[in-house]
Amino acid sequence: MTDSTITAMPPAALPLENEAVPCVQNGSNVQAPAAAFGIPVMSTSAPMALAEFQTWIQDHDGGPTLNMYIAGNWVPLYTFAPDGTLAMAKPLTLQADPAADSEAATKHYVDTRPAAAGAIVFKGMQPCSGSPNYPDANQGDFYVVSSDGKIGGAGGVAVQTGDTLLCLVNGTASGDQITAGGNWVIGQGNIVDAVSGPTTATAGNFVLFDGTSGLLVKDGGLALDTDGTMAANSDSRIPSQKAVKGQIGGRPLSADTPGQGQGWFWDVVSASYRARDCEGQNLLVNSAFDIWQENTSYTLSTSVGKSHVADFWKSAAGTAATRTISRTAGIRNSLWALKLARVSGSTDTDPYCLAQQFGTRESLALIGQTVTVSFDVKPGADLPSPLALYAVIYWGKGTNEDVFANPSAPGFATSGGSAVSLDLSGQTTLGSVTRVVCAPLAISGDPYITQVAFGICTGTYPTGSASGDDSLTIANVKLEIGNIATAYLKSDASDELRRCQTRYNKTFAQATAPVNGAGTATGEHRAPAILSGAHPQSLGTLRFPTMLSLPTVTLFNPNGGGASGQAYDMTGLDCSSTLAQNIVESSFEIVTTGNASSVAGNTFGVHAVMDARL
Repeated sequence: MTDSTITAMPPAALPLENEAVPCVQNGSNVQAPAAAFGIPVMSTSAPMALAEFQTWIQDHDGGPTLNMYIAGNWVPLYTFAPDGTLAMAKPLTLQADPAADSEAATKHYVDTRPAAAGAIVFKGMQPCSGSPNYPDANQGDFYVVSSDGKIGGAGGVAVQTGDTLLCLVNGTASGDQITAGGNWVIGQGNIVDAVSGPTTATAGNFVLFDGTSGLLVKDGGLALDTDGTMAANSDSRIPSQKAVKGQIGGRPLSADTPGQGQGWFWDVVSASYRARDCEGQNLLVNSAFDIWQENTSYTLSTSVGKSHVADFWKSAAGTAATRTISRTAGIRNSLWALKLARVSGSTDTDPYCLAQQFGTRESLALIGQTVTVSFDVKPGADLPSPLALYAVIYWGKGTNEDVFANPSAPGFATSGGSAVSLDLSGQTTLGSVTRVVCAPLAISGDPYITQVAFGICTGTYPTGSASGDDSLTIANVKLEIGNIATAYLKSDASDELRRCQTRYNKTFAQATAPVNGAGTATGEHRAPAILSGAHPQSLGTLRFPTMLSLPTVTLFNPNGGGASGQAYDMTGLDCSSTLAQNIVESSFEIVTTGNASSVAGNTFGVHAVMDARL
């Protein structure tokens, strides 16, 4: 038999099944089944196996399956799907997780990775709105919070959307904050405008913002102080509530809201401090304008430069004939008030001043003091605006000088000085009552000051003709030592009258203005005639409360139409002459010469005014 070359042979149709394949064996040409050469046999049924690891392609509807003959059995390896996808016909199973770097990793090992230290596995979103427990987890399990709430049960940790949960320990069972929380760490995932601080700080100090960004803080240098004695007396320590309470007597402040000039007081009965008035002493006399012994209305006179008005008060204006001062109905619960008005049609623009002058004894006590002024004022609806309003303190070194020596610019002539408030008109409203309070005024500490006066003054009136209610109504004036204005407390009118009578006293009834011809039985001083006819005789001594200085005495005839200043014989006759003599601060003697028709035993009467006003 002659051999032919393989290349000369025609190609065989594939796949081979049971065909014999020519080959050479031991130098002879022989044939062998195709399977002997590893060429897969394709058939629907298993062929006869010729050798270990022989392959066979099983043809069936699910797609060809590659089988291998192993240990006496055909073992399916892979299945070929129609689209070419290769799938394992039998899962690969390993008996144990790898223990060395050269061993393959199993699915179980990848899932549980007990030795994969530092690996983090995202496990999903964790809603916390219902305060759930921590889930079962292993080291590296990582969750993102999907809703605000708590993790670890009702007593767990508050978290927000975007925060993270990381398990630290393998085999951590689900549980609450107490049982499982120690195995988890929570990360904040929503940090906006984080605040940063200094690299060093003093423990216990308060934090202060550093700049205006609100994102930088610094050591405030302030610390909490719980020492009830506050012995440190330091600007760098902030007392605690308990320490402050201890400083004010160990009692809390009540819910009272202190008013103007009020302070905190404890009355022993109450459990807390209560708000009440601080009673600063009013240095002024007749501050409510209750007492008007001389008259109740005045027209200011340019010729004398000043006019005494309500008791203890006097006033002046540059062109005084166009101004009136009168007692009027009170404002803000006062009985009376003082009303200054320009006469309708007046074009006078000169400033005005209302003053009370202190005697030397009172003035000495005010040297170097700081005083505060407050008063009620109602500007008339037609008062021209702007009209400045001031509180003024005057001082000097003379003796009872007239503070109105120059009405347009008041002040004492001898070494005078003054302290003037800022314009107070900004506190007022036309037609409305306002309690005006000035800033504290400092009186000179010159030890040689001997006279002091207080004044309420206006600035120059704006140009224009006065009309309607062109007025200022003033009441309840208070001048007190100190830096605050305390509440106005009205003095008793009878006490005020006695104080006023130390400067001005009269025999007339309080409601009667001193005048000749006021009538008999109006309070006049009376005494019986000792001699008949026109003979000088004493009507006795008239005594009264001691006045502040030697008074000027003016006598008034009760007889209507009679001679001014004469004593009156009640039988209908004026005396010939009457005078006051032996005048001292608390009494004087009245001497009269009777009428030629007077008879011994007749009653003589005369009115008197004792004036010691400054």
